Amino acid sequence: ADLFGQDDAIDLFLVQQLGARFDVRTRPHPVNVVLERLHSSSAPLSERALGLLRERIVAMLLKTDWREPARALRLARGIPVEERVPILLDALSVWDRRAKAK
Repeated sequence: ADLFGQDDAIDLFLVQQLGARFDVRTRPHPVNVVLERLHSSSAPLSERALGLLRERIVAMLLKTDWREPARALRLARGIPVEERVPILLDALSVWDRRAKAK
């Protein structure tokens, strides 16, 4: 049996935590919690959570601190490949322009 099944409220809560502040001493990183949800269940994220995840991934990919884009790449595996590729190409384009502007 899956540890997690599809539950809109839980899925939304987990994805919303990607934008919240956290204290590493008291709880796991929100990215790890979402990754656990994605990897421990055969059920896809709910549609609303998936939409929010797309938004979070786009925002994270554009951060200048490399850690956030690296986390976003891991999370991107949670969205369908046909949606993932355009998002990743757009982010690559932004990073390429940044590199050329230096």
